[in-house]
Parts: sequence; C-alpha cells; structure tokens
Amino acid sequence: MIKIGVPLACVYDSGSVPRSRDCHLQVSQLTSNKQSQGRRDGGRAGFYMDENSYLGGAFWLIPITFLTIGYGDVVPQTVCGKVVCLFTGVMGVGCTALLVAVAADKLEFTRAEKHVHNFMMDIQCAKEMKCSAANVLQEAWLLHKHTKRKDGLRRKHHRRLLAAIHMFRHVRTKHRKIRDQVDTMVDISKMQMIMCDLRSSLNCSHQDLEKQIVSLDRKLDEVTRLLSALVQLWNVGSRKGQSK
Repeated sequence: MIKIGVPLACVYDSGSVPRSRDCHLQVSQLTSNKQSQGRRDGGRAGFYMDENSYLGGAFWLIPITFLTIGYGDVVPQTVCGKVVCLFTGVMGVGCTALLVAVAADKLEFTRAEKHVHNFMMDIQCAKEMKCSAANVLQEAWLLHKHTKRKDGLRRKHHRRLLAAIHMFRHVRTKHRKIRDQVDTMVDISKMQMIMCDLRSSLNCSHQDLEKQIVSLDRKLDEVTRLLSALVQLWNVGSRKGQSK
C-alpha cells in the first residue's frame, strides 16, 4: 500500500463539517499520480513498486540472474545495479560449469574400474550365452520328441525354440560388443606401452649419438694437433736443408 498524506485543510475548513466528496476526489487523484509514477519507475511489466518492495525485488533479481534464468520482470535501472547483475551472471555461469565438470569427473569410471566392469560383464555375458545355448538345445530336443509323438505340444515347443534362438543371438551380439570394448582398451594400453618403449629407445640412441659425436670431436682435435706438429717439423727440416 502507498501511504498518502492528505492536508488538514481539505478535511476541515474553518471548523465546518468535513467535505467527504472533495477529499475523496483529491485522494483518488493523488493515488493515480503515485501509480503512474510507479509504473514509469517500476519496469517493463506494467506494475509499480513502492520503496518497501525494492529489497524484495533485489532478493528476487540476484538468484534469477545467478541461475541464468532471467524472466525479465525486474530490470536494474542504475549503473551500479547493472554491474552487480553482470557480475552475478558471470559468477553463475562459472559456478555452473565448475559443478558440471566436477560431477562428470566423479561419475566417470577410472581405467581400473573400466577394466573390472568389462571383466565382470564379460563373465556375465558368457554365463548368459551358455544358458541360452542350453535352452536352445533343450527346446530342440523337446520339439523333436513331440514331433515323433505327433501330439498338440509341437507348436508350443516350436515357439519356445524360436524365442530361445532369438535370445541366444541377442546375448551373442552383446558379448561381441563387450569383447570389442575390451580389445579397444587393451589396444590403447598396448599402444601406450609401445610409445613409452619407443621414447626410451630414442632417448638411449640420442645419448649414444651424443657420445659418439663427442668422441669424434676429440679425435679430430688430436688429428689437427698431429698435422700442425708435422707441418712444424717439415718447416724446420726445410730450413735446415736450405742453410746447408
């Protein structure tokens, strides 16, 4: 509710009887002015807010902006309010992304857990396939027996045999998929081991090449020293021959 102060002169005029009609018109006019001003300042939704509802609007705007919903019923008008809403939206997006990343990391299996899960699923599928194969053989034998007797159970066992064959094919396809996943994981681990071995061998060969290059440098230095010594001896011998 909007609190409106009405002057005393409009109620009593020189101690006379209250003029209720004039006061009612002035109060309604003041109320309509307040409502029009509130509509101009309240937002886009066509409602108005008084001073007591600003705090409630702020408490509604911050979580809606933080959760990146944004109904648009409350809009900030000042620069400070816009900056606060912008900062709140950025913080909401960052917290949501962090929460999703942490949840995905916690829910995902590790490498060891994947190996254990695939191993258990492989064992379970192998048991199911054995049971399905046994059911196929059982229904085939019952169908053959009732076919010889020529009784009314032949059609029933024929349907059961088809259902058992269908189940056996389904279990076999599932088992193949699990085996393919296990082989893919094993291949990846093997490739990682091979890459590690290649890296270690390349490091060893690089070190050997560096050692060989160092030894060749030393030998070249010795050869240059010997050559310089021979040149000096040759010069000394040629000088002695010229002096004689």
